[in-house]
Amino acid sequence: MIIKTVDEIEKKALKVASGDLPVIDRPFDVWAENIDVSVSELLSVLKKSVLDGTIRRFGAVLSHQKAGLKHNAMVAWKVPNDDVDRVGAGMARFGEVTHCYLRAATEDWPYNIYTMIHAQTRGGLFKVVEEISKNTGVLEFLVLETIKELKKTSPDYFGEDP
Repeated sequence: MIIKTVDEIEKKALKVASGDLPVIDRPFDVWAENIDVSVSELLSVLKKSVLDGTIRRFGAVLSHQKAGLKHNAMVAWKVPNDDVDRVGAGMARFGEVTHCYLRAATEDWPYNIYTMIHAQTRGGLFKVVEEISKNTGVLEFLVLETIKELKKTSPDYFGEDP
């Protein structure tokens, strides 16, 4: 296994890129200025990070509540260990599923796959859960509806601001 080391410039570039991109004409100028590098150096570091797999992709993050998706839930699914790859792939294909994780089950908590599902209505949320259950054949699950969002931020992988 090869473990990649991250130099200070790359660390700063990755940290700034994990935050919000300013909605202005030249947003990378702001990022470069914040970490005291040229725009071309910043973009070169970020391109290298995409090519080597450190960054999977750049993309917009939709504020699901502002977009009308006011009902969401984490659904815990009980899936046989020998079927998690098939089931996980099937669950991940649903557009309403934004996260799909495998976690260890315990004797007291038998659920091992978790999906985060967003919908416009509570009924729509449960319809998606039913469709996933029907599509995958998983009949044992627990719907944990979100009552209130207490915190949602971008990850801070490198601690202090650059």
